[in-house]
Amino acid sequence: MMAIALQQVGCLDIPDEMIMPQWDVELNVPLIKRTYSLEEIIKSDKQNYINLDPQSDSIYYIQSDKYEIASGISQFITVTNQRASQNNNVNASATDSTQIFLAFPEGAQLNEAIFTKGFLAFSARNQSLLESMTLTLRVPGIISPSGSQFVATIPLAPGQSDSVKYDLSGYRYKEPVNQLFLFKGQIWLIAKAATATNLAASALLNAYSSDFLFSSATGYLPVKSLGVTESTNDLKIGDAIDFRDKAFLREATLKLTANYKSPAANPFEIEVKDLKVIGRRNNGGSLTLAFNNSPNLTLRFHNGSFDTSFTQLNSNITEFLTFLPDQISVSAEYIMNPDDDRAYHTATSQDSVKFETSFTSRSFFALKKSTIVDTSEVKLSDDDRDRVRDGRAAYLTVEIENGIPLTTWLKADMVDKNYNLLFTITKNEGKDSLYFLGAEVGANGEVTKKTITTTTMQLDSSQIQKLADAKYFIHTTSVRTRDAYNNPPPTVALRGNQKLSIKAYGGVKYFIKEDKK
Repeated sequence: MMAIALQQVGCLDIPDEMIMPQWDVELNVPLIKRTYSLEEIIKSDKQNYINLDPQSDSIYYIQSDKYEIASGISQFITVTNQRASQNNNVNASATDSTQIFLAFPEGAQLNEAIFTKGFLAFSARNQSLLESMTLTLRVPGIISPSGSQFVATIPLAPGQSDSVKYDLSGYRYKEPVNQLFLFKGQIWLIAKAATATNLAASALLNAYSSDFLFSSATGYLPVKSLGVTESTNDLKIGDAIDFRDKAFLREATLKLTANYKSPAANPFEIEVKDLKVIGRRNNGGSLTLAFNNSPNLTLRFHNGSFDTSFTQLNSNITEFLTFLPDQISVSAEYIMNPDDDRAYHTATSQDSVKFETSFTSRSFFALKKSTIVDTSEVKLSDDDRDRVRDGRAAYLTVEIENGIPLTTWLKADMVDKNYNLLFTITKNEGKDSLYFLGAEVGANGEVTKKTITTTTMQLDSSQIQKLADAKYFIHTTSVRTRDAYNNPPPTVALRGNQKLSIKAYGGVKYFIKEDKK
């Protein structure tokens, strides 16, 4: 029996060499594992006005400086046009004989005032060819700095003409209580022509008022404009420029504050007319802030403040702030007594008007598009690269965990050590990027749930060979709000704790023999 068994064994087909075990092994190819904060995606941290505190889950908040135009109103109490009372005949007399009433420049009617400057001028001609005279002019309402009544004298030889001009700087005016009611608000002059013997002599007198500037004045002042005052300030947006042409903002607010201060109890009404706020970019582009569909705003106030706010409901402040200008120009025309009210009021050189604007916006964004580019190294040893070349099958997988309510596109390029493109990861022919949905949001734009998406791409034999030569993985991530180019676009809340996580890796199955273990 033993002989038979040995004979059977001898008939078996025995190989000349020992054959080692063989099987398929999967090699992992890590590419990237990175989490991006919202801050990294749409901004950097060096600008002035956009702030984010991830620790407190704060919302993005844009706050501008205050932009102001301010002016004293000394020009409001300037009356410059000359007024005259001419061809007044003053008969010679031993007492005051002639009363003349001279209007204030520009038709102003004053009860009292303090002169910073101003001029009274007189010209006279002695109509007598025989006798000299002295013409004396007294103004009961004008008091010199020393407290004395204004008096002017003009000596005139027979047939002579002469003129004088007086500077009223430092003088005060107070309308006399006994001034004729019919001429209230005008300058009362009392003239006297004195001669030695000839009471039939007379003088012809002209009186002029001009260039009155008051440190304070009470009475009627006609409508007066300071003209257009403009102030331009740099917005200093710094790296907030990252938002430019990328985002729509929501919940933007423009705060307008106007202050008119006066020590007087009954100041004039002031009108801020045609207020314009214009944002300008350095490239020449501009956008005008619209108030209730109008490019300018007019407001009035007495002594006190005017305070109001404009939102997207009554202005284009949202569009304006989204525009992110480099400069803000604020201009307006100041008008005193805009209705030409003839009631008496007081204006002083201490009166001032200041107008301020400031902007705020919370971070409810419709992001048009924001893109970041990052590069990671494909860390494979030379042995691993040889194993990839032996690969029988391979795949690349991208996992996105999106906690930001922004749709994401990922363009992933494999390049060699010289950054030459080897191939692009894509699942759709004709497309060079992968698409991932943003986090789910509720009706108020707040995130309700993260979106997790996994995409796997099978590599063909050519791509497997190229993967072995891959040195770098360049990924371009773009985000935007869904339907961001609709008008108006939907908006979402962007908060400090929102993040986007990207994980990419590959696997290669290759044939292995035991002696290569």
